[in-house]
Amino acid sequence: MAAGNGAPAKAVMEVFSAATLQADSTGTKTSDKPVDPVSPPAVPFPLLFSTADRRDKLLMLFGTVGAIANGAALPAFSIIFGKILNTLGEGTGKADLVREVNKVTLYFVWLAIGTLICSYLEVAFWMQTGTRQTNRIRQRYLQAVLRQDVPFFDVKASTGQLLQGLNEDTLAIQNAIGEKVGNCQHHLATFIFGMAIAFWKGWSMTLVILAVTPLLAGAGAILAIYMGKMSTKAGDAYGRANSIASEALASIRTVVAFNSEQNTLQTYMQSLLLPQKMGITSSILQGTVLGVTNFIFLSSYALALWYGSTRVRANDYTGGDVMNVLFAALIGGFALGQAAPNLQYFQTGRVAGARVFEMLKRKPEIDEEDPGLIPEQVEGHVELRNVGFSYPARPDVQVFSNFSLSVPAGKTVALVGQSGSGKSTVVQLCERFYDPQQGQVLLDGHDLRQLELKWLREQVGLVSQEPTLFATTIFHNIAFGKAGATTLEVEAAAAAANAHNFISSLPKGYQTPVGEKGVQMSGGQKQRIAIARAILKNPKVLLLDEATSALDSQSERIVQAALDHLMKGRTTIVVAHRLSTIMSADSIAVVQGGKIVEQGTHTDLIANPVGAYAGLVKLQQQAYQKHKEHDEESDGEHSQRDPDEVDTLPVNDSQKSMTTSRHIHKSFAAEKGKPSQNFVERADEVMAKAGFWRLLQYNRPELHWAVVGACASAVNGLIMPAFSLCLSGILAVFYTTDYAYMKREVAKWCLVFLGTGTGALLACIFQQYSFGVMGQRLTRRLRGILMAAILHQELGWFDREENSSGAISGRLATDTVSIRGAVGDQVGISIQSIVTFVAAYVIAFTAGWKMTLVVTSTVPLLLLAAWIQGRFMMGFESKAGELFDQANQTASEAFSSIRTVAAFSLRTQIGRLYSKLLEGPTAASVKRSHASGLGFGASQFIMMAVYALAFWYGGLLISRDEISFKNMLKVFFAILMSAFGISQAQMAFPDLTKASAAVVRVFSVIDRKPKIDSNAPGKELGKVVGHVELVNITFAYPQRPDIMVFKGFSLAVAAGRTLALVGQSGSGKSTVIGLIERFYDPLKGQVLLDGQDIRTLQLHWLRSQIALVSQEPALFSCSILQNICYGRPDATLEEARAAARAANAHDFISSAPEGYDTQVGEGGIQLSGGQKQRVAIARAILKNPRILCLDEATSALDAESERLVQEALEHVSEGRTTIIIAHRLSTVRNANVIAVVQQGKILEQGTHEELLRNPTGGYAALVRGQQQAKQA
Repeated sequence: MAAGNGAPAKAVMEVFSAATLQADSTGTKTSDKPVDPVSPPAVPFPLLFSTADRRDKLLMLFGTVGAIANGAALPAFSIIFGKILNTLGEGTGKADLVREVNKVTLYFVWLAIGTLICSYLEVAFWMQTGTRQTNRIRQRYLQAVLRQDVPFFDVKASTGQLLQGLNEDTLAIQNAIGEKVGNCQHHLATFIFGMAIAFWKGWSMTLVILAVTPLLAGAGAILAIYMGKMSTKAGDAYGRANSIASEALASIRTVVAFNSEQNTLQTYMQSLLLPQKMGITSSILQGTVLGVTNFIFLSSYALALWYGSTRVRANDYTGGDVMNVLFAALIGGFALGQAAPNLQYFQTGRVAGARVFEMLKRKPEIDEEDPGLIPEQVEGHVELRNVGFSYPARPDVQVFSNFSLSVPAGKTVALVGQSGSGKSTVVQLCERFYDPQQGQVLLDGHDLRQLELKWLREQVGLVSQEPTLFATTIFHNIAFGKAGATTLEVEAAAAAANAHNFISSLPKGYQTPVGEKGVQMSGGQKQRIAIARAILKNPKVLLLDEATSALDSQSERIVQAALDHLMKGRTTIVVAHRLSTIMSADSIAVVQGGKIVEQGTHTDLIANPVGAYAGLVKLQQQAYQKHKEHDEESDGEHSQRDPDEVDTLPVNDSQKSMTTSRHIHKSFAAEKGKPSQNFVERADEVMAKAGFWRLLQYNRPELHWAVVGACASAVNGLIMPAFSLCLSGILAVFYTTDYAYMKREVAKWCLVFLGTGTGALLACIFQQYSFGVMGQRLTRRLRGILMAAILHQELGWFDREENSSGAISGRLATDTVSIRGAVGDQVGISIQSIVTFVAAYVIAFTAGWKMTLVVTSTVPLLLLAAWIQGRFMMGFESKAGELFDQANQTASEAFSSIRTVAAFSLRTQIGRLYSKLLEGPTAASVKRSHASGLGFGASQFIMMAVYALAFWYGGLLISRDEISFKNMLKVFFAILMSAFGISQAQMAFPDLTKASAAVVRVFSVIDRKPKIDSNAPGKELGKVVGHVELVNITFAYPQRPDIMVFKGFSLAVAAGRTLALVGQSGSGKSTVIGLIERFYDPLKGQVLLDGQDIRTLQLHWLRSQIALVSQEPALFSCSILQNICYGRPDATLEEARAAARAANAHDFISSAPEGYDTQVGEGGIQLSGGQKQRVAIARAILKNPRILCLDEATSALDAESERLVQEALEHVSEGRTTIIIAHRLSTVRNANVIAVVQQGKILEQGTHEELLRNPTGGYAALVRGQQQAKQA
């Protein structure tokens, strides 16, 4: 195996060796959600060009003219060639011979100049228009996807499948409508002109050659039909594989925390088996069709030569006439053969185009573009009337049946009840993410279905339970709430959401990047930014779905006050579990089982002691009951504080007039317009030891296939030189007057032709199959090795903007495909070309060394042209790939956050941003097209000049009697065949340059040694007691090294004890868990487990001792059972059920029609927030860890579920070291130690009772804050 980081390769080899391995029944796997139940048929080829504008049409016109003119060059050459052969073969006088040769040479020079210009037009213009049109298709595809309604994302498509359409399918379209069209036109023109000349010079002999055309057409039709079917199957399979990868990378913290890297890799490798099988089958078919085609060609030439000899003997044709017909037909035939490989790209493009254009024309049922009513005035009266509803993904589960709710204009209605009761469904129906199956949702008496959707959503502001941020700056994330927002407005909204202070304290302030999905922000900070975004929108109707669930008590109190102020005069629907936040609501509705069981004000409902609401209140009060007397005593001692006591920043009166749209584009140009490092590491890190030789080392298991393929390629390489020998031998015979001798020789050479054709047939089959096996297996293996290397990286690597999940998923798909094109088929073509070149030159040297040496002197010019072309293209390809990653990340985030995109009508803004990010790749591609066109034109010019030189010098040698006519033909045809080989190799240059850039990117990841290596050797403690200690820690996140989170921070948790961390959002609480899980290493100090520095412990073993429940649980697109067993794939069903019961999840799981086999959807979208959290808690319980880390583990639960789960967690934590992060202090009162964290320091610590004895302490202040909120 190649040098470098061997762990990923070893891991993949182990998985790869078990090719028939089935995915574990409890392993993670993606749901098989095709974009459509039946894949659409391939689209008509012209439809792929439907996005061409006027400039594209001009580019295609001139590119076509260039290609056709370029294709006419060789047939024109054959006319001149036939004339000079008659002169040479018929023994013209020396003076006439030299004069005639000089004349022909001049023709060749003019032809070479024309070829240079036409080659440039052919390649450069078609490459440009291919890139331009494909980028336009990408933009329209993105817009079409973002236009779709939410049910489409729930049922018909995953993010991975949509990204496949945006990346792989559009790449296939680009291959089909770019320079390969010019290449096909070129060779078809050569075929047509060649056959036209052949008919002109000898129609009867040409008809003999063309008699085999039906056979060739049949072979091509078979290839097109079966390739289309296999491309469709392979494309769908790759979509499922991409979904697995993108989902795992987007939830990388959960993957590594549960030591599931190997299971994820195994599932991913398993999903690649079908595409590999389809690819190998395609290779067999392609090789067979190509071999049969070559056999038919060579056989037809044998037949034609035999027929031509009969016409010569009958004095109907001269030898020059036979040569003219044969050479023109030969050029046309070979050109048709060279055009044939393009059909595969065209067919693949048509199949991919079917998926893409199906999306482009798909009209969603809930369509933003539908016309609708726009009322002149909005009062804000919202009503759900007799609504019947079930989610499209679960049509058999009735959420609402005859459900009604009325929210008067300007009033606030709060929805309370257990998780999964239907509260969030009300919010989604009001946003019109879904339409009810029965009944109506009304705004001011208008059915929402009658209103213009974009206008409707402009009237509605949403803050969800799990806030979605985009990987841009804080400013832009807030500014998405209002198009054209000024800096002043953004800062005012942030101040109202209690976010301005923490934002201003950051070194870059509002220009601070939040990272992918806001990973650089704490949960509370993310939520406040999301609230600021909704405040900026200034909506008529406000929807708050657990809007303050992620905030600490002080922030919640202040933000709640801001929301109360914001809600005045607005219609507001609040979904909340914390009843203290909704006591002032005008009306409170208790939802149970999809029905409103009671409704009224807090005072009215609490007056009914046996009512559902009173029961919920009692449940929450019970959490405080145990300490009630002590708290009352403490309250009497403590002075009251103003609930609004917080620093606020006065708004600057000067208007900052920069608008959001312009500001966003400028900022993104500054941040993302510069070439990102992408996968390529920075200068201080390991650079890729890339090279195709190293790449081939990964094909070592297919060494026997490599030998077979190399031998077959060598035989294939000998076909053209052998053909040139046959051709020169048989043509010389046509100038003899001994017809008996002619008959014998022609018969001999015809049999040789048939033998050569048989060899070509077998060689093509073995070459295509062997390298097909190598290429497909390498692709799967390399994807696996790259995936393993990615999963192997430390968390800090994923925090980089260039290593976002969208960018990595795109490279994982496209780079390996590019490499396969170079290592699979291109290896065979390279061997074939080398053998052709060497054999041709051996023949040439043997026949006439002087003439060969003169011609060989031009080879350095050919190599120089190829080298210059490659160097330019390599640079442009690398830059284009890096820039395209940024656009890909934007699309990935938009697809995975479709509810936020829809709620804030961000489709247009994201479309503009995506288009702007494509400008860089487009510019790089234009430069690449010019380099390719000039390089190809220069090589064609040089080759035509070589023909001229060969003729001129050959004629000179004949005139001097230094070479015979027959040997001169041998040399010339050998050189001609070698030129065909060089041309064939050079046409692969674009693919090779793409592959070269991809190789560098891939190996830069594979070679990178992670700073925190999960495969590194380390200690495994025999017995884990569970004492955890942070000693004198200094820490800053890698992406924000100038923001010191901890400096001299120390903390100890005794074995088997519970430590609670409380404090404001962003104080560093979650960082403690990140250090214990060893997601990051401290800059100074130590993190100890039982006295051992965790850096000395084996990382997989360490994480096996820890279970984590995060504030925003990550579930995977598989069944509930598989999600619960994610950390323990060997767990039994009974063990999973026991864990679910402990997490209070068993009842809701069992009530679902499919029970534990219920699919949760991408990101767990089919479950409510509370249900997702309980599944995540069950997953942690099943792991049975020694250390339990709970980061706001019960924040998304209703009172009843929280009480039951809290009891379960307290039971589970007995005897275990437990670290709890919580904003609700009621959940941590029983902790052995409570530590108050403020600005990266422990302000105070002790038991609940001890801390309350200090009335001026930070903990007492937090308790007072929550009590005041409760009493408000």
